[in-house]
Amino acid sequence: MSDESPEQVAARANAAFLGETAIDYGSGFTDKEYPEIVWSMCGLPGTNEIAVIAEVGNLRLGKACFSGLVWPAMIDRIFGIDVDDQRAWRSNSPSSCEPRIRND
Repeated sequence: MSDESPEQVAARANAAFLGETAIDYGSGFTDKEYPEIVWSMCGLPGTNEIAVIAEVGNLRLGKACFSGLVWPAMIDRIFGIDVDDQRAWRSNSPSSCEPRIRND
C-alpha cells in the first residue's frame, strides 16, 4: 500500500506477526554501522508483499514492496525470499526511512 506511512507499514507488519500470518525472513539483525537500529524482514502473504522494519527504541518504521512473483506462492517459499524479491528491494530500498530514524 504505497500511501501508507512508514509507521503504518510497521504497525501492519507487527499485527501480521502477532496474528501469525507473516513469514519471518529474519528478525533482530543489528545494523553494522548504526548498532541502535534493529532490522527485520517478513513476507505478508495476504498482500504478497515483502516488508522491512527498522526499530530504534520504541520507534518502528517500515517499507513494504509488492512481490511480483505469482509462483511459487509466498506461503510456499520455504527457502526464504526469491532473487526477484531481492531485486525489487534494491529498487525500493527502505533507505528512505534512514533520515527519519537518525532524527527521532
